[in-house]
Amino acid sequence: MQALTTRHSTRLTRQLLAHLAVIALAVAGLLSGSGTRAEAASPAPATLAFLDKAFVNNEISLYGSPEYGVTIEAMLARRAGGYPMIKQLPQIKRVFTDRRVIGYSKLGYLYTKDGALRTGRTGMFLFASKALGVANGPIQNIFYAELKASIGKDGSIPLANGNSVEYAWVALGLHAYKQDALAHKVLAFAESRQNADGGFAGWSAASSVDGTGLMLQAQAALRSYGGAKAVASRKTSIGKAVGFLRKVSIEGNHWRSDNGDGTFSPDVNGTAYATMGLKAIGVKIDQYSTWLKAQVAADGGIKSAWSGSAGDVFATAQGYAPMIGKSYVELLTGK
Repeated sequence: MQALTTRHSTRLTRQLLAHLAVIALAVAGLLSGSGTRAEAASPAPATLAFLDKAFVNNEISLYGSPEYGVTIEAMLARRAGGYPMIKQLPQIKRVFTDRRVIGYSKLGYLYTKDGALRTGRTGMFLFASKALGVANGPIQNIFYAELKASIGKDGSIPLANGNSVEYAWVALGLHAYKQDALAHKVLAFAESRQNADGGFAGWSAASSVDGTGLMLQAQAALRSYGGAKAVASRKTSIGKAVGFLRKVSIEGNHWRSDNGDGTFSPDVNGTAYATMGLKAIGVKIDQYSTWLKAQVAADGGIKSAWSGSAGDVFATAQGYAPMIGKSYVELLTGK
């Protein structure tokens, strides 16, 4: 009987703590003014409404399974559109404060099925926690420690398999967590592997538009870090990356992807990441934003090559911010 009472008490305590965490987040939003001042009209409200509808049980699923990378990027998109933190509290509670969802005992969206840390996803988690203003410092500390342990002394990330998207998200997450020395080391290692054409590798050794665009955002965040030699080296790398993107762009306003059968399709996701990268380093992006706006479907979502005339959730999650002229790194400064 005592054991049953103890278990019941423990369950009630956990429930109380969960409710207190939500209240604390709400109070933080109110104190910061984000929950009290009148909200400005969001750009492209139909596109934000499309993303809102994609959330079921406070997360987004693709092909029948929760997809937390897309969920987080959709939340970043909503933040770019002017959503205050308090308006995303239900999603924040689930995605950023529930350890059973995030990761506990090697289970959760920050781990693979084999229990390995998803390094890029962990970087995204740290970055978005700061960009969204989430009061989850103790949880960030746990996963920062795990992420740090996965990085080699030379800045390499064995679990990333050379994918620049992984390296860029790790660098962005470390920067958001105010660990610029380690972020610089990771970024410098990735820069040392920059391809001869100026691009950065994605899932294969070939240069990737997505990877190059996200690397530019990380480089923009750390462009002034280090001494004169480091700054000059990063500037050179940025120039090469921009040259690659310009060379492979289509009609000067978007990029395409290889279908693997000798044909190509317009690449909304690649265009989104490339556009945000260029915006982050100060390049005008009007033509790319205009192209993205032209991909908006009647349902408000951004179409992809595989969604026909309907909006695609993944494309919309990544495409909204650059469509309205923003990059992810701007969100760290509250813009």
